[in-house]
Amino acid sequence: MGLALNIQPAKASGTNIEVSPNTTVDYGGNFILNITVNDVTDMYYWGIDIKFRKIIKITSVVEKTSFFDGSLFVWTMDNYSYSHYKLSIGSALLGEVSGVTGSGVVAELNFTTVYNGTTQIEILSSIICDSTPEMREIPHTSTSCNVTVLGINQQYFLNIVSPSLGTLNVTSGVYIYDNGTDVAIEATEITGAFQYIKVDNTTYTTKTIVVTMNSDHEVSALFKVPVLTIYTTEPDTKIEIGYGIYFIPYTTNSSGYLTLELPIGTYPLKATKWGYYSVTQSITITGDKRVDIQMNRIVYLTPTVHITPTDVYLTPFIFIPQMYKTSTFRATMPYCNWTKTYIDFDQLLEIEVLEGKTGTITIIIHYETYYPIIEIESSNIAVLRFNLAELYEHYYKESYLEKVERTQFSGFKVDSNVPIVFEFGMPEPKELWKITPEGTMTQLTDWSYENSTVLLSFEPGDPTISMIFGDNYTNYHNLLADFDALNMSYISLDSSYNNLISDYANLQSSHNQLNSSYTTLQDSYNELQSDREAITNELSTIRNLMYIFITTTMILIATTVYFATRKPKTKPET
Repeated sequence: MGLALNIQPAKASGTNIEVSPNTTVDYGGNFILNITVNDVTDMYYWGIDIKFRKIIKITSVVEKTSFFDGSLFVWTMDNYSYSHYKLSIGSALLGEVSGVTGSGVVAELNFTTVYNGTTQIEILSSIICDSTPEMREIPHTSTSCNVTVLGINQQYFLNIVSPSLGTLNVTSGVYIYDNGTDVAIEATEITGAFQYIKVDNTTYTTKTIVVTMNSDHEVSALFKVPVLTIYTTEPDTKIEIGYGIYFIPYTTNSSGYLTLELPIGTYPLKATKWGYYSVTQSITITGDKRVDIQMNRIVYLTPTVHITPTDVYLTPFIFIPQMYKTSTFRATMPYCNWTKTYIDFDQLLEIEVLEGKTGTITIIIHYETYYPIIEIESSNIAVLRFNLAELYEHYYKESYLEKVERTQFSGFKVDSNVPIVFEFGMPEPKELWKITPEGTMTQLTDWSYENSTVLLSFEPGDPTISMIFGDNYTNYHNLLADFDALNMSYISLDSSYNNLISDYANLQSSHNQLNSSYTTLQDSYNELQSDREAITNELSTIRNLMYIFITTTMILIATTVYFATRKPKTKPET
């Protein structure tokens, strides 16, 4: 058992509560401290909170009843911090009794040693109340003491607080170190950007520091989710940020600004707005960052789909009148060194303009033709890229692959003032042929097929090219002969149809003339009918008058006859 040396602290005048004595004890030993109340009058209740370093530990608390025999005595011990305990003790009398007066020990604290070092037994708060009904607080002072645990070396606590969004090389927890020990601390970012390492109340902005253990220390680190500020030259620009396989959409405000919190890392960013070139870039976030994006307007006409009633499209040999649908794209734009330049809003047609030039291009995509046909007229365009399957399915909802599988070829008509390189995303063709206006066929050999894309170039004056997807040109030619026969039948049927249309027009004219005559006769009939009804009404009136006249005449004649033939009466003789 270690030796304990007790030294009584000087007492304060007036009412006082103290923890004593100052004690020096060997490591591994036990010792006792007392809580004493001095010079008190009418003490009914007392309470005290004390703290001390965790180099010592309470084993028991005993109430001393010779001076103050409280009926209610309680004590608790809790963690005050990573390095200190907090001990709370209190005692009170019960009932309507007078408090005690004088001085005396009210509690005995039994400790054991845990580590080497020195600690103050610090009184955090204390209270003494009298026996009045109000239990008025008695003014007093308090006195703390010190305890030294002797060993080979002083020891201190190091508390590592676990950070969020990052890590420290020392796992979170409380450690004990000998005096003078240097502890290396290193911060590592995970999702947050490093801000600082904090030792007690001092901050360090370097990711690696050394903590010298000459007292208790607490180490923490702050990592913050970086703030990405995006500024676009156009307001209400759509911003898409890639998170793994997903893209999350955002929109800049009316001033072109967008502020986001992003974990550190590398992200794909895409800025788009209707009528402007899209901007794609990769951004690396290691801390707060600002990205400025220049949005540049596209000069183009909106693609249109229309029906051309008696237009033509080009086959390898002939022109055939046909009703068909097309999508037309036109654009005029100067050279620019953007990542990508598109001539349609949906960004399926990409071009590169010759440096220092202004390029113009017209692309017509034909649908409802026997096989896929693209017409291209360009000036100062160096490269044209597009995917045929995407174009057909996007703008006309037609499967290019099914059409090619059925027809086994595609056709292109090209007119360019400079050499132009084409990159067509499409199935791999078997053969490519150039076709002159006279119908001469020349097989192409200077083309390649890489990554599902046909690469070839055109020189000014090269008018037409056909891509053969079947076995060879001979099979294609046989198919074309059959097609020519069918086309002759079509022309014959078309002529018969036109004759029928002419006959129908003649019949329609005769019908209209007869209908006009019928209308005139109908009007005359209606007029005669009206006159007949008027005459009939007049005759009916005359007939009725005749009936009246005849009847009246007959009555008159009968009356006349009657009176004429009647014999006169003779008077009797008297």
